[in-house]
Amino acid sequence: MTAWSEITARLESLIGGSRFTQIEPADLLSWFNQAQRNFAVRHTAVQKTVLFDGDGSTSEFDLPADFLKAYAVFWEDESMFLEPADFVPGIQWDWDAVDATNRPYGFILWPSDKLTVFHAPAIGTGNLRLYYWGTYSDVVSLTDILEPPVWSHEALMFYTIALSLMPDMQDTATINQWNTRVDSGRPVDNPLLQSYDKIMHSYHEALSLWPKQLRDQYYYSGGRD
Repeated sequence: MTAWSEITARLESLIGGSRFTQIEPADLLSWFNQAQRNFAVRHTAVQKTVLFDGDGSTSEFDLPADFLKAYAVFWEDESMFLEPADFVPGIQWDWDAVDATNRPYGFILWPSDKLTVFHAPAIGTGNLRLYYWGTYSDVVSLTDILEPPVWSHEALMFYTIALSLMPDMQDTATINQWNTRVDSGRPVDNPLLQSYDKIMHSYHEALSLWPKQLRDQYYYSGGRD
């Protein structure tokens, strides 16, 4: 397990002590948390689960705040996985009959930020379980333990360092708009941009050593036994 205090020590050695002391700890946390979110969205998310309590009438449930993608919905009372369906505006499902267009034991992710199932679960405790890919918890304090896998920490540090250059890059770009070109050749107006590109190349190179996560939905066909 790796704590945020260990990562900050590594970042200080990579960034350099003099420049590191000029960075606000809150900014460093913000950049690293952004690196974690980017990593979860684009490469490897964390597997999570949440239980929904049925009341016999509710068929629409709020998705978790850290939700990225569903990969299974299990109806515990019926001991079956629900079948995912695509929502088509205007379609009407028959709640009991099965035909070529109806999937009565299924679910859709609609409307925004909602999980909708075709049958309202009965009253019970945690009788509908959503398995999903989610984002990592934000780092808040020095003692917090990182959730992303250890092999990703190098890439996350590269991304954090790249983000730390962006404020100075913006300042340099603003100042350089008033420059008058008097030198010959092809001088670099914003050298930080080259540094940013090089660090981001290192970020992608570090991640390329590991296969990107497959996030297909896994389920059994809907229906009672």
